[in-house]
Amino acid sequence: MDKTKQFISEMKKIRLTQNEKMSARTDIISHMEKNPIGNTASFWTRIAQIFIPTQHKKAFIAIYIIVLVFGGSTGTAFAAETSLPGDLLYPIKTNVNEEIRSRLTFSKQGQAEWEATRIQKRLGEIKELEQKGTISKDQIEKIKAKIEQQTEKAKEKIEALKSSGDSTNAEKIIEKLETSVKEHEKVLEKLNDENTSTQEIKETVHDLKVITFPKQAAENKLENANEKIEKIQNFIEKNHDKMPEESLKQAQEKLIEVQQKIEEGTAATTSEDFKSAFESFKEAHKMANEIKPEIKDEIKSEKDAQEIEKPQLKEQKPEDKKAIKPSPNNTSRNKFSEDDSEHK
Repeated sequence: MDKTKQFISEMKKIRLTQNEKMSARTDIISHMEKNPIGNTASFWTRIAQIFIPTQHKKAFIAIYIIVLVFGGSTGTAFAAETSLPGDLLYPIKTNVNEEIRSRLTFSKQGQAEWEATRIQKRLGEIKELEQKGTISKDQIEKIKAKIEQQTEKAKEKIEALKSSGDSTNAEKIIEKLETSVKEHEKVLEKLNDENTSTQEIKETVHDLKVITFPKQAAENKLENANEKIEKIQNFIEKNHDKMPEESLKQAQEKLIEVQQKIEEGTAATTSEDFKSAFESFKEAHKMANEIKPEIKDEIKSEKDAQEIEKPQLKEQKPEDKKAIKPSPNNTSRNKFSEDDSEHK
């Protein structure tokens, strides 16, 4: 153990020259462009192809990783940690730094926690971009793709942790992740008006629970669906007089369909098919979620139609007044006629 600490301590002192840093960065970016994710070559094989001489490959891998992770603060790897989607170093942050840390994490709990942390990092990037006012649809899509990719890894690691008999920590990791999603709720909702993929981000993260705790996930999703239905019913009750009759009828029919989907989920719960129940409740929640925006659009269309008519009525009134009001010439003529009549 002491020798290991001494080795790491010595490795921390190693520094790349500026030319070496620039060369490494250029090589990494070039290689990633030529070999995007999905290449059948393993991560370590690809790293080896870029950096490692044919001799002493194992020793070189160990030294390079320690230099990369523990090297000077001006190193490319460290500079990449503050990068955001769209930045030059962002691929190094997500495809190199984070992947190396994944490989260096060995316990099942540590692996599950790290994959959950990566999702939290992506949510933090959304918040940071939104605060800077520089967020774009392309950036959101990139983060969404990363979250989906890392959620799959998190599912695998959390399931492995649960299978090892540690259900308690598996549930804690998911709850921590769900808390993080709630903390970013306002940002996600704000962006959701401009880009519907953020709603999918929330769904993707919440769905983690169905893998490890299907019964609890189904119960939570049913509660969410019922809350959404109640909100829609209250909204319809308050605004039914503003809605076209046909739109009101359609909204009520869709609510019936949502209720039928919930009944399907309830039946699946009775037979303890909690994953099917979760999917039914999830679909019900999705269907209910689409009703309110449609109602708002119908109310807006009806209001716009009324607004178009109002200016026409206002334009007629001044004309009517103008027609009734005698012009100065007419007034003079009338006065002259009266005087002439009196003279006669």
